[in-house]
Amino acid sequence: MDVVIGLGEAGCKIADQFAKYPQYKIYKIDVGLESLNDLDGLVYDEVQEDNVKTFSMPIELSSEDYEKNCPPMKDFFTELKAGDNVLFVMAGGGKIAGASLRILETIKHCNLSILYLKPDLQLIGGKKYILDRISYYVMQEYARSGMFNRMYLTYNPSVENAIGDVAVKGYFDELNNMVVSTHHMINVFDNTESVFENKSEPEEHVRITTYGIVNPETGEERLFFPLENITDKTYYIAVNKEVLEDKKFFKELKENMKKKAEQQGVGISYVINETEYEDSYVYVVAHSDEPQGEEALKKI
Repeated sequence: MDVVIGLGEAGCKIADQFAKYPQYKIYKIDVGLESLNDLDGLVYDEVQEDNVKTFSMPIELSSEDYEKNCPPMKDFFTELKAGDNVLFVMAGGGKIAGASLRILETIKHCNLSILYLKPDLQLIGGKKYILDRISYYVMQEYARSGMFNRMYLTYNPSVENAIGDVAVKGYFDELNNMVVSTHHMINVFDNTESVFENKSEPEEHVRITTYGIVNPETGEERLFFPLENITDKTYYIAVNKEVLEDKKFFKELKENMKKKAEQQGVGISYVINETEYEDSYVYVVAHSDEPQGEEALKKI
């Protein structure tokens, strides 16, 4: 079972979306969470209902205070063992992000990946913008150093573009659902026997990643982050039995993948899975070995 840890309001909302799937153990950390126990003055909920465990973080005045005064969490994470796959979810702009490295230090024995939710640059400013920039660049450097296995980047306007028109009511719920369902399906494909694959893992130093969806008819790709200097892409293709038995399908697929590799100048691999759905679905995971800036974000 994989573990998802959500930090702060945005991180906890993503964790709530993952909680819909039985494959994940959920930990939530934020201020004001409902708590049932008080152990040594540290308030957290040990109840395992719905496979969710929560930690109510004390309120601090600044990001620096969250880092300095971050409570010890060894007991909270006592069930996590060496080698457990952990996805740590956080967003930029919140003061509580200051506690992120202290928390991650506690679980460094696990296989850590980061899902970083980059907020819309047009909607944040002042102190929040500064806090986001600090977390955004620091986390990327830690990922490139090998502290984390991978850092997944998403940018809200890019996710919105992938979905299409999104109403104001339920805006973030819809974006979160798109991110989580995509991550989950890729995770499922990685842990399911495929019909065919030529998947190759990126090199050890390539750790900055995003994902997205592909129109199976037109081939149009919509990444959840405008990743620059892409080195590798993996396509996850889910088609029904009828398509798999079509003798033209595989030939056309190989030709299309060859064209993508030549046109984009990146390493291309793909995985084909059978689905019972009538429609085909295609997801893409893109990797880069370079830290990402903000210039590309400003163009969206």
